[in-house]
Amino acid sequence: MQIFAARGYDAATTREVAMAAGVSEQLIQRYFGGKSGLLLSIMELYAERDRAGGFGTPAPGDTVAKEIENFLVFHLDRERQAGDFARVAIYRSIVDEKVAAEIARMFTESREPFVLARLTSLQSHGLIRADADLRAVAHALSTLSFALAFNDQMLFRRSPESLMRVVSVVAEMFSIGLAIRKEDSAES
Repeated sequence: MQIFAARGYDAATTREVAMAAGVSEQLIQRYFGGKSGLLLSIMELYAERDRAGGFGTPAPGDTVAKEIENFLVFHLDRERQAGDFARVAIYRSIVDEKVAAEIARMFTESREPFVLARLTSLQSHGLIRADADLRAVAHALSTLSFALAFNDQMLFRRSPESLMRVVSVVAEMFSIGLAIRKEDSAES
């Protein structure tokens, strides 16, 4: 991934990757079918590590707003640390359907279920209204976490202060939208 990030995926050669890894270039061909297969394999390993909690998890929040804020801030920090991976994978996803499908799978198997479980827990504690479509909310927050972490932070280089303002406002807006309404509590 370091070679792909430093040289650009298209410019990087399997020879350079093999030299950096201390292996024969033929091994990359044999086991991965070339550069594209190697990238997909790296992405699969990254996804496995993510599902297993290998990158850590956001701290739980005691309110809906804090839970959402922690989720978004966690992904800002994580993307900053995994910048090479994100840059290469996102760049390739634009022109390679297999890479795009792997990124989509990574999101639907890690971020969305994670935030859905956290929101469901808050709902079971009476902090989110019963009719809230938490699957849709989890999808929206996962997508937003990527947009803030990759697009705004890495691509557009927004300041940490402006990103934190956005996170705070978004967390508050979602918490208001998910709050138990007076008419809901009167029916109980």
